[in-house]
Amino acid sequence: LNVTAFGWPSFARFNDIARTRIEHVRRTTGKHFYFLALDELSQMRPDAHPGSFEGNDCLHWCSPGEFSVLNTWTQLLYQLLVQLEQVTRDEAKS
Repeated sequence: LNVTAFGWPSFARFNDIARTRIEHVRRTTGKHFYFLALDELSQMRPDAHPGSFEGNDCLHWCSPGEFSVLNTWTQLLYQLLVQLEQVTRDEAKS
């Protein structure tokens, strides 16, 4: 699998750009934004690296099922939203 051909090495740079932009918007508008970087997690999952299937890399090909990378992303997003809801409730009480 040629990770360079699929642009994996660029993700860290793209994440830095996104974080910088989000921080700028946060500072200038006072609004809260969150960034959930999933590239490193996805790269570390052995099941996210099935190999080359008809030219698809593991960024675009995920095994379906309970423990798929996409389900992991969904679970992380859900937990983040649950935590944000709790913070919002706590702030409203004070």
